[in-house]
Parts: sequence; structure tokens; C-alpha cells
Amino acid sequence: AEKYAKSDNDVSQDGQYLEDIFGYMSELNKMVADGNAICADNSGKDSLYDSLLRTADYISQQSDGASVRYIEIGPEPHKTKLILKRLTENRVNLTSYVGLDINPESEKHMRMVLEPVIGKHRFSYMVNDYNKLDYSCFGFHDGITIMTMMGFQEGNEMPLKMLNILENLTRKGDFLLSEMQLSSFSGWKPIIDFYSLQHMQSFSQKICERIEIKATGQHKIFLTPIDTELGPIMTAATIVPYQSGEGARYLLTNCCFKYTREQFRAVRQYKNTFKVVKEFLSGDQTVSYQLALRN
Repeated sequence: AEKYAKSDNDVSQDGQYLEDIFGYMSELNKMVADGNAICADNSGKDSLYDSLLRTADYISQQSDGASVRYIEIGPEPHKTKLILKRLTENRVNLTSYVGLDINPESEKHMRMVLEPVIGKHRFSYMVNDYNKLDYSCFGFHDGITIMTMMGFQEGNEMPLKMLNILENLTRKGDFLLSEMQLSSFSGWKPIIDFYSLQHMQSFSQKICERIEIKATGQHKIFLTPIDTELGPIMTAATIVPYQSGEGARYLLTNCCFKYTREQFRAVRQYKNTFKVVKEFLSGDQTVSYQLALRN
């Protein structure tokens, strides 16, 4: 979380740093929302764009006329715009959007992208750390609540720690939508390709700049299993080489679990507090949009 939050030290540089960090992630999800055939199958079908629309259509069907509150943990403007626009086109009774982010620089960008779609009166925002909150912070809603965690965020925490966080943020009857890059039969190339993108390289470089480390090269990508409560889970990590007084060193700039489809389902239902009700897979089987119901 420290990568996305205000620093306790050089506050004067925080604004631009946090703006840049949000910008890199925003540009990544804009590639998806622009309709590119990212993660499509060999025939060009079921891209991430297609999967997001199918997910929104399913949510629309499940709402069945009830009022819908949309809560987003770690907001991403372009994919969220795509979903909310589809929900409104499907005449879903969307009563409010609530964004929750530790990065204070994200709100203005989210407003700029989402308010033209949902209206200013439906937009609200909270700048806080989700580790410190529970569902009561969102207030009462007499209808359906859709909580989302997009952008592979769930992979940034140990499985049961993240499960506990998501349990605290939801209540019985809420839907949870999470996006995960998977370990799959497609091999490691899709994961390596993702972390090789210029925006991910820039992300690593920016972290080095914040802590005043001069990188001696581009970040390197490693895939390794890490033991967890669920057993070994493949993990992608990026490290940046740099020199210190003690010689060559490496800085860890990113670390994210890459569940298999079965592991992703298992962690959600590990304590029987959630039930997976629907999964939408990209055509190449490397990304899952998982919808679960809070028991």
C-alpha cells in the first residue's frame, strides 16, 4: 500500500509521484477499455473488453430492477467507465458510485471520467486505507451492492489476509467482483509480456525515484512459487538493479500472486463466507472476472 499512499517524509514530491503512479495504471486499463483484442482467443473473440461487457450484462440481469450501489476498491477509471456505461445502457437503477482509494490524487481523474456517465450527484469518494475500514463506512443501502477490486489488486496480499479484508468490507447479500491474472495452460509468456509493458517499467522506475535509488537497468521479471495457506502459488515479481556502497543490489518493486482458476475459486470460498456464482474468462484463459456472493 505504501507505493500508492502519501509519504511521511518528502511530502512536497508526493503529488506528482502519486499522479504518475495512478497514470501508469490508468493507461494500462485504457488499453482494455478501448476495445483492443487483448487476451482474446485465436479467433479474436472474448477479449478483456468483451469479458467486461458480459460481466456487466450478468450484473444487470441479477439486479432485476433493484437499486444498485457500485463500490470500487482501488479505482480504475476506464474499465469502470465501461462497466457503468453498460449498466446504465441496460437501464440498471444505479443509485450511487463510491470510490475508495489510498491515493489522494486519483479522485479528480475518476470524477472527470465517471461523472459524465453517471452524473455528479451519484459520485462519491473516500481517501483511506481499506485495511482500516469495514462495511459500516459505506453506510446503509437498501438494494444490491456491487463491490469491485480490479487490476489484479487481490494478488498483492497473502490469500487469507485479503480474504479477511474483503469479508470486513462486505455484508451478507453483497456481490464481489474481482479481476485476476491467472496461471494457465497458456504458460508464463502472458504474465511476462504484461510486466514487460512500458507502463510497468515506468512504474518500477518511479518507485526507485521516490526512494532516491538510481537504477542501473530495467526491471527484471521473476516467476516463483510462494508457500501460502492454500499451498504453493505462483508469484510474479519485478526487481530493479542498483548500486550501493556494498555493491550490486536489487529493489523489489512489484509482487503479485497468479492463482490458477481453481485456486482463485478456492481462496474465495475458503471460509464459506463467499460463494462464487459466476466466472467470466478471457478467450486465452489468462484473466478471470469472478463474481461472488457474500454469505
